[in-house]
Amino acid sequence: MNQSPHTAAGVVLAFGGNVGDVPATIEKALAAIGELEGTAVVSVSAMFRTEPHAVGEDQDWYVNAAALITTTLDPETLRKQLEAIEVSLGRRSKGDMAPRSIDIDIIDYDGLILHSPGLTLPHPRMHQRRFVLAPLAEIAPDWVHPLLQLTTLQLLERCADTGVVEPCNKR
Repeated sequence: MNQSPHTAAGVVLAFGGNVGDVPATIEKALAAIGELEGTAVVSVSAMFRTEPHAVGEDQDWYVNAAALITTTLDPETLRKQLEAIEVSLGRRSKGDMAPRSIDIDIIDYDGLILHSPGLTLPHPRMHQRRFVLAPLAEIAPDWVHPLLQLTTLQLLERCADTGVVEPCNKR
């Protein structure tokens, strides 16, 4: 799918990390995203401290945030650009359970439903993750999951994830 150069898609991103100064790393990632061709950062949540659970080893608490952006980049190009930003900010492992300096996930791309080798939209586990839903609820409480047809607030109310997610600062 290619976006026309004049049509910007609305995209939901989730950020997280637990190595180094994660709030500063997320801020650097947001700045880099805002510099991508045809891309603008529209809204960003506060940072949230998140208790690590369901990971393979003892880890530091995570810091998570969400952002709404607009972009003329197609989903695959955006994914590749976000991965390049992660690497530039010290990301070494893409393992789901590994500690990381930064992780940037595309949660939704303009309501698109997509299953490709490198990208599934909407994000297949976002509705099960309080650390994604709590920041997103702050900036987009009425966003509707394209498959489940539930708002962010409804998903958060139904979320079985009981991990601690608490604001750690305001932007």
